[in-house]
Amino acid sequence: MSFRFQLSMVSSCALGLTRLIVITGLSVLDLEQGIMQIIVYSESVHIFLTEDDTYKWANKKDAKWPCSTLSGRTLLANYDRHGLTDMLVKGGEEETVEDVDINELDAIIMDVLKERSGPDHPCYDVCIGQFLNGKQ
Repeated sequence: MSFRFQLSMVSSCALGLTRLIVITGLSVLDLEQGIMQIIVYSESVHIFLTEDDTYKWANKKDAKWPCSTLSGRTLLANYDRHGLTDMLVKGGEEETVEDVDINELDAIIMDVLKERSGPDHPCYDVCIGQFLNGKQ
């Protein structure tokens, strides 16, 4: 099952605010909340990481990612049992996914999901299990 992002601007006249809402098939992630959001469904996983989340991850003490392509950028990714189904990257010089290092993407997704998804989840093998080399 693949999800395509639908971006829509929702304007609140009473508050004078404009918010970016991302509709991903089964969930709505409000990118203006400015917090990490991870939604684990029975067959899929939706991950939203803020600029601050990606910066902190890439600059962890004793685990730095010195040439990070994600640091300081917003990341929105969807996975199902077959792997990555959709991704949106915002920030940086180029707001494209083509310049994202796939090894870094795999590492950050594994780090944020390993405490939130168990081996019985359909996305576990593609998001976490294949990178553990038998270490649980």
